[in-house]
Amino acid sequence: MAEERISYIKNHIQFAVSHNIPLVNIYQKSLTENGDGNMIYINPTDDIHPSFVGVDFIEHEIGNFIYDEKILPH
Repeated sequence: MAEERISYIKNHIQFAVSHNIPLVNIYQKSLTENGDGNMIYINPTDDIHPSFVGVDFIEHEIGNFIYDEKILPH
């Protein structure tokens, strides 16, 4: 099941990149050095949803992307 989801995510990343679609690539940034999901970002209760640290990480990455890409007017 996890491999299917990983394949799905990688396919979407590749599609966005190949079509010049803006992408907040949280997936790759949330992996450990050996390519596994960093458990600090995953809810230990269900191993699916983000943990509180994961939610903060996602919010931070999206905020930085919006700011860096100047998506909203100043």
